[in-house]
Amino acid sequence: MIGAEWTFWQLADSAFPAGGFAHSAGLESAFQQGLVSDSQSLGRFLESLLQDSSRGVVPFLVSVHSGDHALARVDEWCDAFLSNHVANRASRVQGRSFLAAAEAAFEIAEIADLRERVAVGELSGHHAPLVGRVTSLLSLPLRRTVAWFLYTQLRDVISAAVRLNVIGPLAGQSLISRFGTFVQHEADAAVQRSVDDVAITSPLLELVATRHDQLYTRLFQS
Repeated sequence: MIGAEWTFWQLADSAFPAGGFAHSAGLESAFQQGLVSDSQSLGRFLESLLQDSSRGVVPFLVSVHSGDHALARVDEWCDAFLSNHVANRASRVQGRSFLAAAEAAFEIAEIADLRERVAVGELSGHHAPLVGRVTSLLSLPLRRTVAWFLYTQLRDVISAAVRLNVIGPLAGQSLISRFGTFVQHEADAAVQRSVDDVAITSPLLELVATRHDQLYTRLFQS
């Protein structure tokens, strides 16, 4: 098997078709409702979003990766936790996309089996638990995996902000650079959390995200 460093480069590459660029994680709704309008307000949105993610869905990833709980059980817990229908749907869509890309890239039999189980409805197929299992199969270290997971969320939302014309691409790169230490801090804390610690830390963003389907025009799925 190729080395972990190379695998992380591949997973972090925007060309890896994991489906994240079709989603804005609530940004499109926040933008249309006037909560995000420039680089400064986008920075506040990203900080809240990453904190919410590290406390809300990352514990499911950690639990599966570390083997604390079986994937099927954690997938059920994640499905129950994501009561926001937009976030729940986005998680399942991204989970399926990630599995399809991972199956093609790494040719591991269990990944193909997982995709079949999702297809027949045996698993809901939520993104974070599936990422936990696939990265475990790839023997990727947990702390680095969590940092990568949060980085890709940061990257994808900034990409959405550029396409929504909230900021330009150069300002987007500046934000990615500025958030490096913050993402690593959140990752270091997140690996210590269990599924018993999951929580929503930004109710406002949760409410805004639920309104995505009511937007008059939409570029993204969430």
